Order: sequence, then structure tokens, then C-alpha cells
Amino acid sequence: MTLNDLPGKKAHVRMAPVQRVADYAAESGPPAGARDSAVLVLLIPANNGAATSLMDWRVVLIKRNTYEGIHSGQIAFPGGKWEKEDKDITDTAYREAFEELGIKREHTQTICRLSHIYIPPSNFNIYPVLAVAKDELRFEMDPREVVEYREIEIRMFNPDSSEMRRLETLPGEFVDAPGFVIDDYFVWGATAMILSELYQLVAEAKLSISLSNAYISSSNPSI
Repeated sequence: MTLNDLPGKKAHVRMAPVQRVADYAAESGPPAGARDSAVLVLLIPANNGAATSLMDWRVVLIKRNTYEGIHSGQIAFPGGKWEKEDKDITDTAYREAFEELGIKREHTQTICRLSHIYIPPSNFNIYPVLAVAKDELRFEMDPREVVEYREIEIRMFNPDSSEMRRLETLPGEFVDAPGFVIDDYFVWGATAMILSELYQLVAEAKLSISLSNAYISSSNPSI
């Protein structure tokens, strides 16, 4: 699967904050001076890969610690900004995932990059790196950055089932944004936009061959 196969903005815009939709649709790319960052979209196979639908596979999300910043306490993918020591953006995603959740690259199989998203409030250009776990993972949270993590089935991220809420992003500043309600989680913003693309790829079966081949060729002995 290549970037040309991805729905990109068509999927992203379904979960974009209302105040962002018009500007986002018109953007041709991130502005000069935008900071590159990456997140790891890690999938956990259901029933050791034996599930009949990829909708049963789970996505790893974290709840960020509270701090002074616009992403404080949000539900997100493990990830962060590109650093000079990173060879490429995929290295960034894995380095951050290891720092935040103890995820080791050798226990996963990288599939591809999903469509990037520019986030104006933080001036970050986010590159999602899609990967699948090859082995049973043991997560070790960094309490300075992560409060908790959850594994949530892909089927829970259908944009048709989203809910609109008004959210305060900064003191006195509000946005109206769709999000996924999962128990006490409200997943919105860039995370929801990335999940919208992931859901569409699974719903349209564009990921099935890529994920199956990666998992079958992994070290998992049950396949």
C-alpha cells in the first residue's frame, strides 16, 4: 500500500474540528517552519491473528499526563517531535513509543505511513506510522508523560458514530469538534482524524493484504 492509496483529507475532514474544516480543506501542505513529529499507530491482532475481521484488531491509545500545554490530558497515540538523532520520521515514532510505553521496535512490524496532518495550535506536522505487534507486548508507562493506556477495537472508530462537543482548548478559547466516545474517553482532534483514515482503510479492505502478509511473515508461531 502506498500514500496514493490513502483517503487522506477525505477521511480526516470527517473528524476535524468545525472551525478547522475550511482551512484544512484548502491547505496544500504544512507552512514553512512547521515542526515535524510522529506517532505510532500500533495494532494488536485479535485472537493471535485468527479473527475473521480486522475490525476486531485493537489500537493502542494513551492518556497524556496533565501539563501546561494545549495537548494536556488528551487521548493520543504514543509519539512526539522529531529530534536530530532520529534517522527518519519512523525512528521518531518508535523512539517516542519506547520512551512513553516501552514498546520495542523489534517486537513489531512496520506497515506504512498514513497521511500526515498539520496541527496549527502546536505548529506540528504529524506523521502517523502504522505498525502491527508481532509478539505479546508488555507496556511500561512513563508516569511523567502517560497516565494510562488502552487497547480499543478498530470498529469503535466509525465516524458515523461520532459525537459533537464544545471543548476549551485554551483559557477562553473553544472549538466544536466531533469525537469518539469510548467509556470515559473522548477521542478528538488529530488522533480522531488519524483513526478516521484507519477505519476507512479497514472498512474498504485496503489494509487486509498488507496486515495479513506482515503478520504471517512475523515471528508469531501460531500463524
